[in-house]
Amino acid sequence: MPTHPWLEFYPITKDSKYLIIGTHPPIPYRTDNVQFYYGNMNEFWKLISDVYSTKNIFPNSVYSLVNIINFLNKYQFSITDMVYKTENTKFSTDSEMKVIELNPFLKQWVNNSSIEEIFFTSFNSGKNSALSLFKKWLKEENIPHDKIPAVKNWLHNGLIVKINNKKIRLIALYSPSPTARRGIPKSKPYIEWLIRNNCSSNCVDLFRIYWYKKFFPKK
Repeated sequence: MPTHPWLEFYPITKDSKYLIIGTHPPIPYRTDNVQFYYGNMNEFWKLISDVYSTKNIFPNSVYSLVNIINFLNKYQFSITDMVYKTENTKFSTDSEMKVIELNPFLKQWVNNSSIEEIFFTSFNSGKNSALSLFKKWLKEENIPHDKIPAVKNWLHNGLIVKINNKKIRLIALYSPSPTARRGIPKSKPYIEWLIRNNCSSNCVDLFRIYWYKKFFPKK
């Protein structure tokens, strides 16, 4: 029964205002890469580098965990995953993952933090998306919360809900996963963006940069 390789070593910091929530790294994880969230292929951090127009995350084209942590602290971000234990020992996508236990530290971490906004890096890939697992976690932990309607009703602006009597804005991000390039072109926001923008190459990545800039805190 595999356990998340580093979730418990990176708690949500007390002064964090923004929380990024994912699912679980693929198994087996590429041990030659930096052992951190989205470090397997670095797609997420490449997007963030473009969103914030910074080369610090990849100095000299080399992934830097120290710089990632500095970036997160600077903008008052924390990052975590929803899944702590899985049944299967090999999977590449969330849909293949068999969840055994959700994040057992999340409740205490959130309660002890200053979180105002939560960003989900997947929201429409079935029961194992970050958003779906978060809703399941709220129910399992018996945490008082407003009903979270279908994401299509709040995708463009986010959703302010009360969770444990605290107002938190939920925001759905298009997945940084390379496989998301197949699904994003079918989404209505992407089609609308494409109509407004003269794009001929790398359109999906440019759209994701636009979407992240729309919601992430400014410099």
